[in-house]
Amino acid sequence: MPEFAVEMPYYPTEFTQVNPQINAVMVARALKFLDPQPGERIADMFCGIGNFTLPIARSGAVVHGMEGSQPLVRRAVENATHNGLQDKVSYEMANLFDVTEESFAALGKFDKMLVDPPRDGAVQLLKAITEETAPQRIVYVSCNPSTLARDAGVLVHTKGYTLKAAGIINMFPHTAHVESVAWFEKTGPCKTRKEVEEIEALEAAEREAAKAARLAEENAEKARKAAELAEKAAAKEARRAHYFAEKARRDAEEAASDQ
Repeated sequence: MPEFAVEMPYYPTEFTQVNPQINAVMVARALKFLDPQPGERIADMFCGIGNFTLPIARSGAVVHGMEGSQPLVRRAVENATHNGLQDKVSYEMANLFDVTEESFAALGKFDKMLVDPPRDGAVQLLKAITEETAPQRIVYVSCNPSTLARDAGVLVHTKGYTLKAAGIINMFPHTAHVESVAWFEKTGPCKTRKEVEEIEALEAAEREAAKAARLAEENAEKARKAAELAEKAAAKEARRAHYFAEKARRDAEEAASDQ
């Protein structure tokens, strides 16, 4: 990525963005939102081989990257050394789908955080944020609008963040696939664990109520269709009975006239 004075060697078997021109646009957009400053401590979650980590480090910030794949972590360390950024960057392998408040707090305080998860999103990571550990700014890069919407709800409704800006990057032109970049700023307090549990219980109750309403509607529709079928069957049977009754009457009249 010459725009950021960074070279990113990788093996064909390692995950990286396949459209380098659009990737450069995406990284630039994310860094504009993140606005890294010298001396800041910034987390890069789901960091891969350092696609965002190294450009952030070029700003003078200290960056800690976390990734669930050991081969990608090894490549990220090599890339940091290759670019002379080993003093500004550290990496750690971790399962970011199994983060707790305690394990997140053990990482220390971050001024800002960039999150670039796979399609499943980063809901467990974001739920682990507390008032004591919350970064002032979070930039979320997403390849799945539905999980971004879900995770944005966690940040806005339970963690005291406000959505400041968002944009879409057309990573694969002429396809439906897009990357989204969203900027969240800490503007209020986190909900307490009890408040979050109450919100989650209310949401669960609303989901169950909606599910029950849909089921009742489906059952009512089935009953309506069954009644229609029964009515049609009864009408058909009535027509059949009428036909045979009329036939019997005519046959009787003909028999009487023959006598």
